[in-house]
Amino acid sequence: MVTNRGIEPATGDGPWLRLPDDLAAFADAAPPLAVDTEFMRERTYWPNLALVQIARDGRCGLLDPLHHPGLPGLGPLLADPAATVLMHSASEDLVALQPLLPGPMIGLYDTQIACAFAGLGLGLGYQAAVERLLGVHLEKQETRSDWLARPLTARQVQYALDDVRHLAPMHAELEARLAGRGYRDWLLEDCRQQATAAFAAEPDPQPQRALRGAWRWSPAAQAQLRRVLLWREDHARERNLPRRWVLDDDTALAAAIEPDHGAARLVSRLAGVPPGRRRSLQALVELVARPPDSDEIAATEPIPGPLEGEQKALARRLRDEVEAIASQLDLPTGLLCPRRAIDAMATRGRWPADLAGWREAVLRERLEALLPD
Repeated sequence: MVTNRGIEPATGDGPWLRLPDDLAAFADAAPPLAVDTEFMRERTYWPNLALVQIARDGRCGLLDPLHHPGLPGLGPLLADPAATVLMHSASEDLVALQPLLPGPMIGLYDTQIACAFAGLGLGLGYQAAVERLLGVHLEKQETRSDWLARPLTARQVQYALDDVRHLAPMHAELEARLAGRGYRDWLLEDCRQQATAAFAAEPDPQPQRALRGAWRWSPAAQAQLRRVLLWREDHARERNLPRRWVLDDDTALAAAIEPDHGAARLVSRLAGVPPGRRRSLQALVELVARPPDSDEIAATEPIPGPLEGEQKALARRLRDEVEAIASQLDLPTGLLCPRRAIDAMATRGRWPADLAGWREAVLRERLEALLPD
């Protein structure tokens, strides 16, 4: 209902949908299902789902996970293999929706990725995509709203509905453009890969590689850093806290920089930490007091440093070749081959295992010809 404070989530009033009854109208419709989410994540590891917007066949609705915990019926609808699920820049939304899903959202159609294949550029935002494809200008004034607050304001509701009402017309326009370019299969392959990875929700097994400042460290120190960061990841996920609340990067680096003295260094950095939290970190203190063994060191991928000498020259040749192929295909270079994959090839002198699928078919022969024997 509408109040002087805004719009209350109600059972079937206005845009608010009853669950699972009102989902039947969306489940029975044949056209693509448009989906977006609003969530909060400042104080948690996992996104705190606050709102789900859906649209199909001209009808829009809002689902309130605070009023309907678990949003019964939505997960199977999204994971239906026969469904086409439209989302724009879906990566974070997929993480927010993952607990609801019985399986990966293999019918995902990410319109941001489709824009790149359609020749509109890489990483195009929703507002810009709507304007370029449909000629519609959207206001984006509620980006930083508190979506967990109730009631929502009328402006919040309008903003939320706008995020799904244009996805179907965008999809139709993108499909027309892709039909003339021949990249639809590649788009769907990328979308399936994204949906499958998000459903698996596996943490990075080599988190130390993101702390590039430690690239000069010894293999043992890098293995110790990996151990500390894996501990942090486990505890952040288990306690549903931001990583930095469990252990900030500076403290993680201090704990690992000298494996023989890591425990003492960590304790010294925790001198000002409240006693309760200090006790919770005792397991980590004991962990870093034990140097990594040879198996841990062997399992730790080296942190990439700046390319120098022949590696730098090889990376330049690889980038030039990727840019030439991208130009021939009329695709963004970053879509065809991420910079990190080029740097990995230049560093290791071999094809990166994670560059698979259509990219491997297009690139591998030409890029491997540039690698040293």
